[in-house]
Amino acid sequence: MAKTVVVTGSTRGIGLGLAKEFLKRGCNVVVCGRSQVGVNKAVEQLTAEAGGANLLGVRCDVASFEQVQALWDAGAKRFGRIDIWINNAGTTTNPLPFGQLEKDEIDATLSTKIFGSLYSAHVAINGMLKQGGGDIYFTEGMGGKGEVQEGVAMLGTGNAAVVYFVKALRKEYTGSNVHFHTLRPGINVTEHFLHGVEYLDEARWERSKRVINILGDTPETTTPWLADAILKNDKKEGHIAWLTPMKIMLRFMTASFNKRDLFAGYERPVKN
Repeated sequence: MAKTVVVTGSTRGIGLGLAKEFLKRGCNVVVCGRSQVGVNKAVEQLTAEAGGANLLGVRCDVASFEQVQALWDAGAKRFGRIDIWINNAGTTTNPLPFGQLEKDEIDATLSTKIFGSLYSAHVAINGMLKQGGGDIYFTEGMGGKGEVQEGVAMLGTGNAAVVYFVKALRKEYTGSNVHFHTLRPGINVTEHFLHGVEYLDEARWERSKRVINILGDTPETTTPWLADAILKNDKKEGHIAWLTPMKIMLRFMTASFNKRDLFAGYERPVKN
């Protein structure tokens, strides 16, 4: 029987890539985003690339509990049950010191990552308990392991909060058939990742590019592997990581031989 997968924040980037790969593997897939236009565009693209018979698009802002509940209800009504829920939705601030951020940036970043994860988990836990079980994934990123990086204080704070939240859920639901996992997709050069690069000075931009060309990838590379790993995961507390310490070491060791350019053809916006 085909598994049903909900991927939040799936109208672009990693989320869209995961949705495509799950469809290609015969899953029922529910995609969502805050904009109906974005959802429609994603559904059109996915239908063309992977077929739309097992695809449902729903407009949903994960910072709204009611909209998250409606997302679950729509997916369950269409496909009967939801086996895998992936909390992927996220946004970020411009890469500036905290005191220079606008309030709206702070609110959007934390509400999407923290409240979006909490609301999604609340809805999915109760739905999965009623149906007999399921798997919930939380996307990790910078800050989730205690890393501190300049210009991403809010993103790191949100990721750190989610890591604690997952540990709490595992403790509270030990013995249930609802399982909680973390997903660390590595550094993917996406629209989300490049948000605000016009605020970087030239020296910082060049340093960033050098590191990203060593460690970074694109969703086209990472999402097939991630989708396979998720579907094969049979652990109760799984952690799926694309960029492992061994892979990081090997990439730095071979950097002088593997000349990669993930920014070919990309023109950095200029701050007015």
